[in-house]
Amino acid sequence: MICIVLQQVLSHFKWPETLETDFMYSASSIGTSINPQFIAHFASATGKRSNHDVDSEESDPEWGGWTAGHELKKPSISLLFPTIERVKSAACGIQLSRYLLSLPEKTWQRLRSTGIFHDAIPHPHDRIGHPMHVKVAQRRFRSRLGGHSFGWTYCGSHNFSPAAWGQPLRPPSKANPTDATRGAPSGSRLHICNYELGIILIAPLPGMSKEGNGRRHGIDGISLPFVIPAPQYKYSDRPVTPLAIRQAMAEACIPQSDLSEETDEDIPDEDDEHVVELSDCCPEEKEEEKIYAETLWGQVDSSQSQGKDS
Repeated sequence: MICIVLQQVLSHFKWPETLETDFMYSASSIGTSINPQFIAHFASATGKRSNHDVDSEESDPEWGGWTAGHELKKPSISLLFPTIERVKSAACGIQLSRYLLSLPEKTWQRLRSTGIFHDAIPHPHDRIGHPMHVKVAQRRFRSRLGGHSFGWTYCGSHNFSPAAWGQPLRPPSKANPTDATRGAPSGSRLHICNYELGIILIAPLPGMSKEGNGRRHGIDGISLPFVIPAPQYKYSDRPVTPLAIRQAMAEACIPQSDLSEETDEDIPDEDDEHVVELSDCCPEEKEEEKIYAETLWGQVDSSQSQGKDS
């Protein structure tokens, strides 16, 4: 399952599907290989289920899971991303958005018909006209008794991409296992390209947690950096893609000498669309990742010791 840590944290609570009011993700960068399958994996990891029997005690985590088929029939998540018209009217001009926002044209064309795109309008009002460089997700519910809102909010460095959240690994052929995977435990595995960090703020309804009750915080007390509910894209709306930026700059007669003439399809993508196999993760790659991680932690320890000395 994708986003294993996210799943482990949120699985301590029962999230009643029938009470869901919003499920949104605002990111300044959306990956090239985003498709219904990835979105379904992400939604399922956060507790999204196809079976609405919220009182079921079924222990199998895969039971009732949200699949790509469900995603195609009824999209689970609203993706918040600014329209090109919003960027054209920005106080800081068009150029700044070129460096803060990333959505490949081919991703937009692939997902355009799904209706999942919503305009990202900055909040509070005095932030309108300035591009947002945020990665925030929230899933909200409302109880029938008392109308209390509850749910969870994520804030961190994860863009909405398989490189950040993970790409499911396909087990290698049993007929030809590699040394790297022989004897490996069965189950779902992920290939994650980036080192990311984030926090999850949970505001459950009393009695939802499988564990003892602790201090509770209301989800309405969390101020989001964008307007909710976010307006859904109209038919004529387009997001801020490199192609839309180039066309907008041409219309505004802004010099584009520093812009690459390459199209989105010519630019190498960090999120290859092929399904990664376990055998693709060679021991050398794992050793390099281990060395890199140890180097990062060494820098953290060094900075902490310097802080104590000063």
